[in-house]
Amino acid sequence: MKTILLLLLLSTSIISSAQVKITYDHCNCYDQIESIEPDLNGNYTRYCNGEKVEDGEFISGNKSGIWTLWSLEGVILERIAYSNGILNGRFELFYGSGKPKFSGTFKNGRAEGQWDYYNIKGKVIKSGSYESGKPKGIWKIYDQKGKKAISSYDYDAKNVIISTDQNYNLDREVLENDFNGQFFILMYPEEFTSKNEQPLGGYKLARDYFALFVSIPDVFWDTYTNYHYKAVYSFGINSLVSIELSDLNTENWDDSKETLLPYLIVTNPIEKISRIEHKEIAVRLLESKILETLYIMGPWINVADNAKVDVVVVYVVNDIKNLEGR
Repeated sequence: MKTILLLLLLSTSIISSAQVKITYDHCNCYDQIESIEPDLNGNYTRYCNGEKVEDGEFISGNKSGIWTLWSLEGVILERIAYSNGILNGRFELFYGSGKPKFSGTFKNGRAEGQWDYYNIKGKVIKSGSYESGKPKGIWKIYDQKGKKAISSYDYDAKNVIISTDQNYNLDREVLENDFNGQFFILMYPEEFTSKNEQPLGGYKLARDYFALFVSIPDVFWDTYTNYHYKAVYSFGINSLVSIELSDLNTENWDDSKETLLPYLIVTNPIEKISRIEHKEIAVRLLESKILETLYIMGPWINVADNAKVDVVVVYVVNDIKNLEGR
């Protein structure tokens, strides 16, 4: 009887621990998750070079609990709290050195409390606060060194305090990837159409913050990647309510006529780049990271109550043949 009971327990243990494994041979990474059909469910973990680099939980396709991302050196880069697919709790990003990059809080999907953004030396470069999703008081954006305010707005008085056209990055700026410590070239397209409704500091500066916060998963590093999305921002009364991200049909598409948040990078020479078909779970996780980045970009100005604003998000890694000369 004891033998039968032991066998039953072992059988149950094996079944409960069975997981789906998705391998990425081009980068020595793999994912493990309890199930992928009919949707993503259970504990999820990604390993690269034999080390755990990301973990979290899916419930019926939605992120839940604390999601954590580590660098290849074991440094925490992201710690993000979810409840059933909704940002709920602390949202923290870090540089590869371990110094803070961003800290803020969400309460049931709405921004709440103090939000601070940092440069690589730990200096505050942007700060302000929210109450029930609404920006409150004075928000300030500083230069890249965190010394001089280059944009400031009083959300209580609805009044511009400082307005400049400064931004941080130049076209073809060389930046470091926090995940693997390697360097890449950031490219910006030619000037594009802007809108009256815009993130505080303007779209040029918003591009820099998008590039600072959106991550490059190792499964996309040294690959050809080209995704275009339409992000629809839905605003309530003085607050951002939601962002919806959907694929963009690029047939006959002209980026010079669109308001863009571009992320166009080159990681290495052509001979080191792999042309692969990206796996569905990898793309889904990438889209989740893009959405997370959009949600922490900070408050907007000149937005009417209950307005909807469309922004094109371009995420391109190495596949820049149509961008030569820019």
